[in-house]
Amino acid sequence: MNENNTPFLEFSINCGVKQGGILSSYLFNIFINDLITEVIDKNLGALFNNINMSIIVYADDILLISPVGRHLQIMLDICSQYSRDWLIKFNPLKSTVITFGKPIAQLQTFKLSNLELNQTNEIQYLGVEINKDLDFDAVAKKKFRKVEKCIFSLSYLGLTPRGVNPDLKSFIYKTYCLSQFTYGLETPTLTQDTIKYLDVAQNNMIRQFIGLERNCHMSEIRKILKIMDINTLYLKSKLSFISTIKHNELSLGIFNYLCENLNNINIKTKSFEKDIVRLEKYLQDNFENMDVGLMFADPDNLKFIFKESFKYEEDGFTDSITYLLSKFKSNRHKILLNNLIRPEYKQQYFDLMHAIIDS
Repeated sequence: MNENNTPFLEFSINCGVKQGGILSSYLFNIFINDLITEVIDKNLGALFNNINMSIIVYADDILLISPVGRHLQIMLDICSQYSRDWLIKFNPLKSTVITFGKPIAQLQTFKLSNLELNQTNEIQYLGVEINKDLDFDAVAKKKFRKVEKCIFSLSYLGLTPRGVNPDLKSFIYKTYCLSQFTYGLETPTLTQDTIKYLDVAQNNMIRQFIGLERNCHMSEIRKILKIMDINTLYLKSKLSFISTIKHNELSLGIFNYLCENLNNINIKTKSFEKDIVRLEKYLQDNFENMDVGLMFADPDNLKFIFKESFKYEEDGFTDSITYLLSKFKSNRHKILLNNLIRPEYKQQYFDLMHAIIDS
C-alpha cells in the first residue's frame, strides 16, 4: 500500500537481481564469475609472483589493472562483449582510467562499449581515495581535516569545553568523528612524518574540545579518555588487515611472499612490507618479552593487548580528573592539568581535588 492506501502495481523482474534480496549477492557472484574467469584466462595485465591480479571485483565495482595499455584495452573489450552477451550495462560515464606514476609513452585513449573513458588523477574504490602518485600521506591529512570539521560542527549539541562530560566527548569523537579517518586505514602506507603530523593535530583537537591549555601534556590524558595516539591506531589497523587476509587464500599467498622478502625492501618504498617492520619494532619497544610472531599467529589477541595498554588503572583518580575536567575552570585546575598524573605529586593532587570539590 502507498500513502493513499491504494495497492501498488505488481511487476515482473526479467533481468538483474532484486535489491536487498537474500539471494541477490550470491546470484550476482555466480553471474559475474564468468567475466572474472575470462579476463584471468587471458593471462594479461597485472601479475605478481605468478598470480594474476588484473581484475578485482567487489559486488558491481570492477577494477582492471594493467602495466600495459594494450592489455587494458583487451580487458575492456572483454567486458564490453560480456555486457552484450548477457544484457547488462557498464556505464562508461561512471568509469574512469587512472595512470599511476609517470607514463613511459604518451597517454592513449581507452574505450568501453565504444565510448571513450575519461582520464582522471584520482579514483574512489570502495570508499578509499587513490591518487595517481599513490600519495596516501596527502589523502590521510585530507581525511583528518574532515575529522576536525566533524568534531567542531557538533559544538551546537554541547560539545564544547564546558558543555558535556569529557568521557562522552571522547566516545562521540571515537565512534562518530574519528571513524571517518580510520575507514580504509588498513591498506595505505603512511610515512612516519605524516603520523607525527596527525598525532600533533589530534592532540591539539583534544585540547581544544576538552578545554586544556596548548602546552598541556597529552599522553596520560589520552589514556584517561581511552583515545589512542595515531601511531598505535595506525599499527592496530594493520593487525586488522593481517587478520582479514589470513582468511583468504590468494591474499595470504601474497602476504607470505612479502614477509619472506622483508630483508630486500627498499627503505623508501611505500608498501605493507614497511608496516610489518614497524609493527615488529613497536612490539619490541613497548612490550617486554613480546613474541613478535603474534602479529601473524594471533593478530586479534594482539589488538586486544594494544587496547588494554591504553587503559588507565586507577579508576578513582581517573574519575576525579574527569570530574574536574567537566566541572571546573580555574587557575588551580590549570595547574593540576599541566602536571597531570605525576606520581610524586599524587597525594597533593588528591588534597587539591577535595579542596576544590568541597568549595
